[in-house]
Order: sequence, then C-alpha cells, then structure tokens
Amino acid sequence: GLLGGEEMVEIIASTEALSAQQPSSRESGRRRNSALAKAYAPTVATNDDEMGYPENEPPMMRVVPESDEEDVMQSVAVGPENHNCAPTQQQTPYRPDADTFSSQTGGMASGASGMSAMSSAFSKLSGGGAVELGGSGGLGAEAMLQSVRSEILRLMSTQARGGAPAVGERLLDLYHRLVANDVASDLARQLVEQIQQKMPGVEQLGEDAVRQALCEAIGRVIHTSGPIKLKPNGPTIVTLVGPTGVGKTTTIVKLAFEFKLRQNRRVALLSEDLHRPGAEAQLRSMAQVLGVPLYTIDNPERVGDMIARLGEMDLILIDTAGRAPRDEEGMQNLSAFLKIVRPDETHLVLSGESSDRFAKEATEKFKAVGYDRVVLSKLDEAASYGLILNVANRVQAELSYITTGQEMATTIRLSDQELLARLVAGMDRIGHAGTCPAAT
Repeated sequence: GLLGGEEMVEIIASTEALSAQQPSSRESGRRRNSALAKAYAPTVATNDDEMGYPENEPPMMRVVPESDEEDVMQSVAVGPENHNCAPTQQQTPYRPDADTFSSQTGGMASGASGMSAMSSAFSKLSGGGAVELGGSGGLGAEAMLQSVRSEILRLMSTQARGGAPAVGERLLDLYHRLVANDVASDLARQLVEQIQQKMPGVEQLGEDAVRQALCEAIGRVIHTSGPIKLKPNGPTIVTLVGPTGVGKTTTIVKLAFEFKLRQNRRVALLSEDLHRPGAEAQLRSMAQVLGVPLYTIDNPERVGDMIARLGEMDLILIDTAGRAPRDEEGMQNLSAFLKIVRPDETHLVLSGESSDRFAKEATEKFKAVGYDRVVLSKLDEAASYGLILNVANRVQAELSYITTGQEMATTIRLSDQELLARLVAGMDRIGHAGTCPAAT
C-alpha cells in the first residue's frame, strides 16, 4: 500500500528537519547514525573503526528479509578498493520509544509523531524488512534520510498519476504493453478501463478479441483528416510548419510527387526556408526532377503578389523555416507570415522519433500559428509508436499524413486510423525499408 498524502508530507518535513542538523563531530555523527538506524529497522549493522574504512566512505543500505529479524546477524560492508567483505559488529533488535529516540538524536526528531511516521514509512518503503547501514562518520544518517525522502517523493508522484489501473490480469498486461510502447501512462490506464467498462467479460475472451478491443479503443482517440482537399476553383494553398529537423522539406517534395505525378495536378513550390544551409538547393534540385516551379520568398510582404501570379495552379505548397518551440520571435514572425499567406490548410510536422516531452511542447507552442492538421514524419526511425496516440489525444487537429524513409514514391501515405491503432497496440511495425504495412 502506498502512503497517504498527509503522512508523506509529515515524513518529508521530518526528514528535512533531521537533515538540517549537521553532526558536530565524527563521534556524534556515529551516534546519530546508530540511533536513526535502530529506529527504522529491527536489525542494524554499522561499520567500526577497526575495519579500517575511510572516514568519508559513502554508506550503503540494503533490505534484509524480515525472517532474519530474530536472528543475531553478521552483515557485510564492501570496501571502496578491493571489495573484500568483513563482518560488522553484531546488533540485536532494538526499537526505542519516542523520548529515547529524541534524546539519542540530539533533539533532531520532534516527538513521537515524527518518529512514528518515519519508522512506518521506512518499513513500507523497505517492504517490511530490516535495513543495514554501512559507512562511518556523520554521512550515514544524511544519506539515509535523503534516500527515504527521494523514495517518498517518487511514491507521491506515482499516486498523483494514479498508478496502474485496477483491472484484470489480461487488461493489466495490455496496460503494461502500451506503457512500454511509450503511450502516456494516464492515457493507457484510461484505455484499458474503458475496455473493462464496455466489455465486463473481457478477461474470459481470447487474445485476438482482446487485442481487437484495444485497437478499437485506440481508434476512438485517433482522428484523421483525409487528403489535402483541393478547391474547385483557384489554387489550394497549403503550408507546412514545425520545429527544425522534423522533415518538412522532404514531406513537401513527397506531397508534390503525389499530386503532380500521380494525380496530374498543377503544383508550385514556395520556400520561406532561406536560412538553413542547403535547404533551397535541396528543394530546387527535387523541383527540377518533378518538373514543378519553385519560388523563394525573400520578402514576406511580397508573398501575396507571388501567389496571385500563380492563380492557374491547383496546389501551392509552402515550405517554412523550422522554428524552435521556445523561439518567441520566430513564432511571431511565422504568425505574421501566415496572416499574409492565408493558407487553406496548415500542417504541423512532427518527427516520430521525437520524445513525447518535445512533441508536447511543440504542439502547445505552435498553436499560436493556428495549425489544423498534423503530419507524423520519420516513423521508420521511431523506436516506438506511443507518440502517435499521445499527439492524437493532445491536439485538436486531425492527423493527415505519415511519412517513412527517403523514397518519394512509396513513403508517404494518408493517416489511416486502423493502421495507426495497430502500430500503437504493438500489432504492426514499419518495415525496414520504410514501407508501411497494410491495414487489415
């Protein structure tokens, strides 16, 4: 059982009060170590001067099974150089009352409540077993208290997130699989709890039925937009925005290939990315291969006139420079640029290999520019696919395309709800050549 919030707060306050008191000497530090160790555990071993360990050697802490509590033990402490083992002084079980504990620790603990709370906490943290301490001088108590405090904070964080769901074994296994695939733990918990609510007898179903239920639950989170929607009259203007290095230029080229060569549409490319070395040259080379015109935007105020001269086009794809999510000036410039362009669709490009933390920041910061679609690129380089679901759950925009690999002809496809659900559920993977598996 985890600790209650009030109990944790009380324990942390007690450990902070204890750690604030610095031992005045090596002897007083040893006395405090011994008293604290005895208060927390029934069986304790401490290093002795005769063992010859350095004064500042860091202490060790390990759990001793509760079954050994009644025996008189000999524990070992490992030296810093040769790791030879030597027996320590034998101790018998000891549990001081509050007054004894307070006097032995020089008043560092305040009464029975602080001692009782920390003793109870340490018993829970160590699984009910006893604890051994090694080391000498006044560092043992401080290190032990810091260890307790860190563990308590970790447990508080686990409680705040809600921990693992209270579901059957089969659904619990699915939960752990989702988390292992980097789905956010709270989202994974919601999914399996929804399955349990909708299918009370799910634990008795076969594995295929359970996985199908999981895919359907994931699919309800993922919303897709379909392809770029071309207007019947005049050019459709589509801009791609996103952080640096997520694959915007490569995605622009792939979209141009799809609409120019496969759908026989009239396509023009515009590039606002003039600062990244080689960006214009890369795009110009690919434009020549595809047979589409490329225009560079050196003055954002003139982009309106440039678009007006391209009125005969079916599709105008605009490649923008990458902006760091925290680049406020860059975001303001991009917003001003898009107000001039007035695109029909703005696709935020995110790399599938990005961390969820970075993707979360990017989706939040780029809201200022008003994107309404999301492209997930480089899925062939992703170690896991949980990011797909995390992004779909986090943003208001729909998923439009996914890209894999460098080949123009075969490595871009529409975001398919069923395929993405199977990737997140661990039922499919992107091929080694960057090819997407067929949804079934």
